Amino acid sequence: MTHVSVEALLINNVSTLVIINVFFNVLSKYAVPLFFFISGFLLTYNYDNNINEVNIIRRIIKLMPLYVLFSLIYIIYNILNGKKYSIYRLCIEILTGSSMYHLWFVPVIIQFYLLFPFLFKFGRARPKTLLIINTLITIGYNVFILLPDYNYAPLKTILYRLFFRYSLYFYVGIYYKIHNNSFIPNFKNIKTQLFSLIVLSSINTLYVINGIIKYGNYYLIPSKYFIFIPLFEPLQYLVTISILFQSIKFIINNSHLNDMIIKISNNTYEIYLIHVLFIEVGITLLNTINITNTKYFFYIILFILTFVLSNIFVQKLKVIFY
Repeated sequence: MTHVSVEALLINNVSTLVIINVFFNVLSKYAVPLFFFISGFLLTYNYDNNINEVNIIRRIIKLMPLYVLFSLIYIIYNILNGKKYSIYRLCIEILTGSSMYHLWFVPVIIQFYLLFPFLFKFGRARPKTLLIINTLITIGYNVFILLPDYNYAPLKTILYRLFFRYSLYFYVGIYYKIHNNSFIPNFKNIKTQLFSLIVLSSINTLYVINGIIKYGNYYLIPSKYFIFIPLFEPLQYLVTISILFQSIKFIINNSHLNDMIIKISNNTYEIYLIHVLFIEVGITLLNTINITNTKYFFYIILFILTFVLSNIFVQKLKVIFY
């Protein structure tokens, strides 16, 4: 949803369509923190009493073949769209996850895998101390990277691919498992949390819309303008994660829904890697039949098209490789 709704940010004038898509874009940005939260939780679940560095390295190695494959697919796509590559540039894009804008996730998750033994041990010894440290690191670093105007693109690429941006969410996953799920509030508080989420998302949306009005286009807004968002973003993401985990009670009582979610979640990594390609192809196809990002059903069709094609592709891929 994030990568579909972001197409509305290319529109210069502010309309109801832009406001709705900005809201959904803001609301759906919890997905990446949620991935890191689940990764921290699952690593702790699997290695709670026996941290095995060899197994962690194996997990990292397991990520690499598909990551490299899809990096090369995006590089070929970029070449077909006129981008030129040297051997140096090709290697840098694969190493940094920059052959397409969403691949940065993999280098960051590898950093967390390598840091996990330290975070786990220290998290058991000084859990609240490490929680405070990671909160300050995440907020402080996300403010810091918004301060300079980067003229040197490689520096920006590196800074945006360091684990500090999401260290809080990965550690909260560890904390949640170590301390018997104590992070998630009682289900009775879900109405308050939903209200808080809507308020926080609305404030964030209005702030972005104000920036578009002020500067004429989202991509003309200077990075410093967003400097206040990292101050309350962690609360928005953690509230969203809390709501989702409380909703599990409903999901596990619905066997058909549960089966569908498990089937989709088993392919989450592969779908994440490929879905942007189908977004790019989908936009091109829709534009050829005069369905553009200025029309409401553009986003509905693009989302459904991307979701369906990504799942079909991954199923066929697993038949070939597994």
